[in-house]
Amino acid sequence: EEVSITFDKVTFSYPGSNRKVIDDLSVRIKAGETVAIVGENGSGKSTFINLVMGFYTPQQGEIAVNGAPLDELQISKIRRSTAAVFQDFCHYEGTLRENIEASEMNTKIDEDALERLLQEANIKELVDRQPGGLDEEIGQFSKTGNNLSGGQWQRVALARALYRRDTKLMILDEPTAALDPLAEAELYRNFAKMTAGKTTLLISHRLGITHMVDRILVFCEGKLVEDGTHDSLMEKDGYYAEMYHAQAQWYQKDEADE
Repeated sequence: EEVSITFDKVTFSYPGSNRKVIDDLSVRIKAGETVAIVGENGSGKSTFINLVMGFYTPQQGEIAVNGAPLDELQISKIRRSTAAVFQDFCHYEGTLRENIEASEMNTKIDEDALERLLQEANIKELVDRQPGGLDEEIGQFSKTGNNLSGGQWQRVALARALYRRDTKLMILDEPTAALDPLAEAELYRNFAKMTAGKTTLLISHRLGITHMVDRILVFCEGKLVEDGTHDSLMEKDGYYAEMYHAQAQWYQKDEADE
């Protein structure tokens, strides 16, 4: 079943705090839509995702999935339907294969499908370089001390999420944070394949990927301040356009410094 998500006047504060991390938020995300969630640190982006997943309960308002209130039954269903890469993903001491298959232990996909998955997650080359391929032990406590870099681990986590083939909701929380620009560009090239047939929520500080999504939600201090496509928000010349120009200048400065 495809996943649509509705927030109706949702407000959330953390226990012991009066600050509204999500403030009177109303928004509807359609089934199959690819949505980027952007904003400064502390603007409510990750809290929004945690509310969707049922990790937090709002103090006011209602969240619905496919038109049904997000009660315990719906939370269970949505978690079974979700493939996610959170910022604090796990590094398992084991083989590359075990790290990837950990998301769906009872399912085995055929080798051709696994090859395509490795290409999509941009780790095929990494796997091929390992003496044992997918059966190479990795991690800082592995026999040979064959630990991966932060960016390589991030791609393993992405492959782990993609291994859940039948999910209908994909959540990507800063999926390129540890990637270098080349690896990030490779991920963007495969983005449409990865998200095909799924409702996708993508949190990103880097705005390069926002060209490729159906819609951008711009958060500021817990409020949804802008909502539209990259082109429409650039034309509006508001908060999103300001963030985008600031990043473009930053990249140009980096290039000038080199």
